[in-house]
Amino acid sequence: ALSSIELEHAYPNPAHDYTNINFTISSSGQTSLNLYSVSGKLVKSILNQFLRKGHHHIFVHLNDLHEGGYIYKLHQGNTSRSSKLLVDR
Repeated sequence: ALSSIELEHAYPNPAHDYTNINFTISSSGQTSLNLYSVSGKLVKSILNQFLRKGHHHIFVHLNDLHEGGYIYKLHQGNTSRSSKLLVDR
């Protein structure tokens, strides 16, 4: 069976010092969550580990990021989902 992943909108968004990212994966496996600049450069590897299937809540510190727009991308197997995050100072 193909694994399905559901990525929810980050909150708060626009974010200041932190944001919360929630997602659900239908099967256990190696999972990564990365933050990219709008130009596609990796700016933060949030997680890259084996996760059990189900709902996951990730708290992300953003103090080290410049103001601006970013893309966060959740990836597992051949499936990925992405969404936008705005960091506002």
